[in-house]
Amino acid sequence: MTDGNPVQEERAAVPIARGEHGVGALDGEVYVLGGFTPTVTSSVQVYSPEQDSWRDAADFPVVFHHPNVASVGGLLYVLGFHAGSGQRVADGSAYAYDPQTDSWTERARLPLGTERGASCVTTFEDKIYVFGGTNDIALPDASVYDPAEDSWEALPFLPMPRHHCIAAVVNDRIYIVSGRDVIIEEVQTESFVFDPSTQSYEEVAPILTPRGGAAGGELHGRIYVFGGEGNVDDENGIFHEAEEYDPSSDSWTSLPDMVVPRHGLGAAVIGDRMYLPGGSTRQGIQAQATHTVFYFETP
Repeated sequence: MTDGNPVQEERAAVPIARGEHGVGALDGEVYVLGGFTPTVTSSVQVYSPEQDSWRDAADFPVVFHHPNVASVGGLLYVLGFHAGSGQRVADGSAYAYDPQTDSWTERARLPLGTERGASCVTTFEDKIYVFGGTNDIALPDASVYDPAEDSWEALPFLPMPRHHCIAAVVNDRIYIVSGRDVIIEEVQTESFVFDPSTQSYEEVAPILTPRGGAAGGELHGRIYVFGGEGNVDDENGIFHEAEEYDPSSDSWTSLPDMVVPRHGLGAAVIGDRMYLPGGSTRQGIQAQATHTVFYFETP
């Protein structure tokens, strides 16, 4: 475990309660995009950690949920999502948000036949990697988007289809953890690491608590996973667990449970802190305004 005491604290609530939304970090701020409020929205809101306050940004061009979100080169990208009120109606449209002009610009769509939302998404060397996702079924597709060229490249399929998962980079390799198959309870134990230089996958230590719809990412060279759904032993179907993966030892460690357990949220890392806005406290759609931050308090 990272040196220091793990801390979870509540921060200013999301002004519009939402779940199954997108979350991204850009210019030291946290963006929340779309999702169920409980109706599907196009709204975008921005959190300032310094001010502990929220403001509105330009609406996304359409109402949407389960977006694939990442930031590169001072822009925030949405690369595929689920459109309208349907649970798994995938749309391959792609857009970039410029905070300088507070506007969205259309970019190259996901290639025909690879439209999907609820993917595992991360950034590596100024490119955005999109693994898995769903378009009514769980998908094994993997793709990389080059913002400089506004172009897509297909990657080798994942070893197994999955969606509602997490991707994070440590030491120039991309780790893919958490996720599920088609239905909520079909959670997946297996974790993988993808090497962009060889475009190959390797299985790594399985997550301690398999779950889909969790949030997480990289902090201090380790990967953190919070919450999720599909827990048949919980009356609300929610996983309370928070866990840490150490790539150097290929091992998982349990952390204190989430202070407000939920799923259908996202994570944004700014500095040495991970922000976890929104989500649902019951399996399915039940939007919440809860917003927490995770960090390590140094001795």
